[in-house]
Amino acid sequence: MSEEPVIGGDGADDGGGEGADEPVIGAPQEDGEAREAEVAALLRETLLAAHGDLSPDDLAGGSAEEVRERYLAARERIAREERGARRRARRCRRARRDGSPPRPPAPSRRSARGWRGSTPEAGARARRLGRGGASLTPAVTRTIEIVGYDPAWPETFASLSRALAAALGPLALRIEHVGSTSVPGLGAKPIIDLDVVIESPRTLPLVVEALNTLGYSHEGDGGIPGREAFGREGDAVPADGSGRVWPAHHLYVCPSGSEELRRHLRFRDHLRSHPDAAARYEALKRDLAHRYPDDIDSYAGAKSAFVERILALDGWGGAG
Repeated sequence: MSEEPVIGGDGADDGGGEGADEPVIGAPQEDGEAREAEVAALLRETLLAAHGDLSPDDLAGGSAEEVRERYLAARERIAREERGARRRARRCRRARRDGSPPRPPAPSRRSARGWRGSTPEAGARARRLGRGGASLTPAVTRTIEIVGYDPAWPETFASLSRALAAALGPLALRIEHVGSTSVPGLGAKPIIDLDVVIESPRTLPLVVEALNTLGYSHEGDGGIPGREAFGREGDAVPADGSGRVWPAHHLYVCPSGSEELRRHLRFRDHLRSHPDAAARYEALKRDLAHRYPDDIDSYAGAKSAFVERILALDGWGGAG
């Protein structure tokens, strides 16, 4: 049986034989140019999947760095187009108020082609990218930082869980701590991920209303069925009356039968029970944070292959 390369691995064996050396992206290789082209192609594919308003021509380039530079330039150009569209829309509204016939605004590339891919295949890739933690909103510059495991993370989750449970009552069947901060010993971005498990999608409107009282806003599923995302209006959210400033966290709501919920739990439980895989995952994340310190989409897309490989090794077969 042939060996599979582990992206970002630390050389630890993953069940394929003792002492096997596994190549690491970023390590010196004789076929460096071919590997660089492979990384560039993967980055191009994931960015196209995440941003349906980009075209292959926008991301032309033979290296990952060239693709990334083209991506940033394209996002800036599209942002300018959208600002222009908003200005035209404002002029249109003013014209209506003044009684003159309005000139309809030209659609932006984002509205014309859609945010999450223009084909079913692109949509599927976008869902895989989002599962890796990619932003559900247009790219925002923020530095990606991987820190050592903090023993306080479980208590932070517990405090957040209590505040959420008090507002949701019986609407929440349970609240799960997922993501890297839920794995003891694993370095991670210092952001707590929580999945609120509800009975079915039918109760979602009531859940949205309850979470609104705490200061959360519903952002939709971002192209990932079975995982509804919620944003925060400030550091005081959840506003439970304590006046507490809460640490950064991501809040999702998942029906109990959601495939995405099962993926979250399966990946978490595998890392908890396989420290070698957790160590490789941390090494990969640190490498990617160094490569893409201000590009969360590239960071998340590049690590999604590792997530899928772990799920496959764990016998993941999707729905059912």
